[in-house]
Amino acid sequence: AAPNQSNWERLCNAIDRQDLLDNKKYIDNPSRLLHKHELERELEKKFPEKFIPRYSMVSFHRIPYAEVYARGQKQAAIVKELMEGLDREQDLNMEYATELIDKYKV
Repeated sequence: AAPNQSNWERLCNAIDRQDLLDNKKYIDNPSRLLHKHELERELEKKFPEKFIPRYSMVSFHRIPYAEVYARGQKQAAIVKELMEGLDREQDLNMEYATELIDKYKV
């Protein structure tokens, strides 16, 4: 979700969690990968009806795995499209995000 520092900073600002920028667990990409599940929970808190980590879908939501897999692919595609050419979180087009969520039927 945030393979470089610039994307990590944008993500933290977008979910209003600037405190994570100073957290040693997320200091670089290898550290963020090590704590990926914690980050997914943060995203789930911010977007509870739209972005649910695969683990949560399987473990806590009783969603069939085929649907979990498909939804995870859709969510990844949405994030990828939203981040293309994005230089600042202020430029995030929420109308476009809504269109993508509708398009992918998340």
